[in-house]
Amino acid sequence: MFGSINVTSEIGKDTNFIFKIKLKNRPEEKAKSNYVESIKKNIAKDIKILIAEDNSINQILIKTILSQNNYRFTLCEDGEKAFQCYKNEKFDLILMDLMMPIMDGSEATQRIRVYEKNNQLKETPIWALSADVTSSELNSLKDIGFNHYLPKPFEKSDLLKFISILTK
Repeated sequence: MFGSINVTSEIGKDTNFIFKIKLKNRPEEKAKSNYVESIKKNIAKDIKILIAEDNSINQILIKTILSQNNYRFTLCEDGEKAFQCYKNEKFDLILMDLMMPIMDGSEATQRIRVYEKNNQLKETPIWALSADVTSSELNSLKDIGFNHYLPKPFEKSDLLKFISILTK
């Protein structure tokens, strides 16, 4: 691919891998870019999103995407904090990692659904985020209370597309 790979490493410290490859502009990439731009223009910006994610890299990715598109959001690093935030604020969407410390995403989602039912609240859409979900687990996500599953890693356009569907 006419590229290069560079590695720098220090024992007991970080290791950095840098990959450089030359790619030709493909027509579908331009179309994808145009699609993302059209989504940005047509999405209602008054949506408030609760993010429950413990991984710092995933936090940065999601925060960057949402910030670039002027969304309001609250970030929590575990399910217990996410549940407490949910009880204190109104959210239009919850992005819930499945594997978190203190309280995982499944338990947090179940608690949110019980809270909504007990307080006669409209269900907030909750999307499960995970890289490791088996087909049998996918079937149980709906039973737990999730409305949708977004596999990690996800494309920026996928997240924006699903948010745009929510706003229609």
